[in-house]
Amino acid sequence: IHKVAVNSGSGSDILGECVALGVDLLITGDLKYTPARDAYDKGMAEWSEGVVITVDEEMIANVTAEVNQAIEEQTAAQQSTEAAQ
Repeated sequence: IHKVAVNSGSGSDILGECVALGVDLLITGDLKYTPARDAYDKGMAEWSEGVVITVDEEMIANVTAEVNQAIEEQTAAQQSTEAAQ
């Protein structure tokens, strides 16, 4: 997973944009059935019915911090590689 999008509301509205931007993982609060099913049918999504994951603000803050740190590390590594070339 290289590119992650996070949306606290309905991800249905941004699903097409995420695909266009090459997002590998969309974390969302909700998806409408039809867009989710279309994404699954195209091989762009995993499908799990009845799965409920509860997150709180602390968990979101921790995940956000970890993702930001990983992005910073990857950016620094890319810049280092480019500078060495």
